[in-house]
Amino acid sequence: MGTAGLSYSLYLVLASFTSIRVHALLKSLPLCLITFVLSIVPVGVNFAVFRLEITGQNIPLFGCTEMDNITTNLSQK
Repeated sequence: MGTAGLSYSLYLVLASFTSIRVHALLKSLPLCLITFVLSIVPVGVNFAVFRLEITGQNIPLFGCTEMDNITTNLSQK
């Protein structure tokens, strides 16, 4: 969890830098906020994947597919 949180926080630093750069170049606060929100979308996606414990696995006949760790009883509820 610690290394995942650290790597996810890197997206926040990059999103902040990008939005500050947009603000410096265009002086537009709405565009700055839109840029920041769109830049932090990977953080939400990564936390959702981390929370749902979805992993990928390469199956030769089907290619790369996602695998989950949910039991069959839980998935039927």
